[in-house]
Amino acid sequence: MRPLRAFLLGPLLLVAAAATSPRPEPLLFFGEDWDAADGDFPSARAAHDAFVSYLGRIAREDFEAQRGAVLELPMGGYGARVVGHANDSVSTAVARTPGRRATSHERFFEHGSETLVIVLDRPAEAVGFYGIDVGDAGGVLIMTVAAADGSWERSYPVPHRVVPRGDGQGDAAVLFFGVVAPGVAIERIELRNAGDPGDGFGYDDLIVGQVRRLVS
Repeated sequence: MRPLRAFLLGPLLLVAAAATSPRPEPLLFFGEDWDAADGDFPSARAAHDAFVSYLGRIAREDFEAQRGAVLELPMGGYGARVVGHANDSVSTAVARTPGRRATSHERFFEHGSETLVIVLDRPAEAVGFYGIDVGDAGGVLIMTVAAADGSWERSYPVPHRVVPRGDGQGDAAVLFFGVVAPGVAIERIELRNAGDPGDGFGYDDLIVGQVRRLVS
């Protein structure tokens, strides 16, 4: 198994920007377990735990009660509409989706189209998720988060490993990627495959939330 990868990117990479910007740039959290066929993913889980530690109120969707490609999720009062396409659907791990599986329970969202869009009814300051089987067939995942009025938008290439289709590596790899943007009203999330269109991804345990505030 590969060694633990750095999972808190924000403070290391964005200090200079924060010093000159009226609003600090978001904190980014990332961990990847490229060899996770045995079901364990400690690097991704550590990134998840670090991400959640910054948050107060959170909502999590594990897709266990969902079906189809277009979903209306309660998300603990945030309300989320997942707009999938013909090659997207809530799924379970079966032979036709090698490597893709849930990170909790049995069901996950399978992403086979170019772009998946999630729109929140109530804005959040943080968004994170587990990605499964990403990059093992040339796919490149990019996450975009934006305010509904267009006043703020950031796109982040998820720094996962990528190998060409047929390479044989990375089957069932698990990653976690999260964005924490204090003071930003995130209402639109876009997950896009900018690489090989034949590389399908799985997503599970989608999390949205607000930054923890200290009470004096």
